[in-house]
Amino acid sequence: MNHRPIPDEPRADLCTRAAELYQANGTIRTVAEKLGQSEYATRKLLVEAGVTIRQGGPLQASDAQRGWNNFGRDHSPGWRKPKITPAQRVEIKQRLADGEKPTDLATEYGVTAGLIRQLR
Repeated sequence: MNHRPIPDEPRADLCTRAAELYQANGTIRTVAEKLGQSEYATRKLLVEAGVTIRQGGPLQASDAQRGWNNFGRDHSPGWRKPKITPAQRVEIKQRLADGEKPTDLATEYGVTAGLIRQLR
């Protein structure tokens, strides 16, 4: 198992690969094994990729569980959906390195200039 944070660029590729494996009727467990990630990390990658998590097993998921699976409205206290995707993060970092202003990028992505500055 890999328990280290995944850098942004490979993370976007990993999200895509996880989505492909899952959408080919893989389970979170089998996708996690193929990617060398934990089931929790794999679930996060799938959600970042925009995949709707399927209900599985003989028991039906409750509304709260479906919300957690798909980042619905039922979350633990203090949880907030990320404002930008990992792919956008990579693009923003490159554009900052190319000399674009954080305020211009913030307007384009609908976030604060402070968030953009944190990505430097």
